[in-house]
Amino acid sequence: MDCPGRLPIAGSMVFMLAERFGVDFAEEIVTRWEARRPNDPEVVKAAADLLLKYGHGRSDDERAIAMLEPAVQRFPYHPDLRFSLARARLNLGQDAEAEDTLREIIRRHPDNTTAHL
Repeated sequence: MDCPGRLPIAGSMVFMLAERFGVDFAEEIVTRWEARRPNDPEVVKAAADLLLKYGHGRSDDERAIAMLEPAVQRFPYHPDLRFSLARARLNLGQDAEAEDTLREIIRRHPDNTTAHL
């Protein structure tokens, strides 16, 4: 965790931890990562994706959005943060906002075929 740069395996690791030790344990670990790596968009994405996959409805989707919106502002060219934000918005029935989020990915990354789907 003390290595410089981003932690690209954060998402995979947090899901493995959740499956092996439970979601509460995984949330505790990702909270520690956030404290130690506050400038890492991969850690923010892992925390939000954990909520989106294992969360308990609207309140966790709203928590994910609260994490993702500032991260998207801070890391505007990180498409995976925007994909997670679009998913959270869709979960909450915010279809127009989700579509706008996907369009912004296309605008910033026109070669990203996933955004075109």
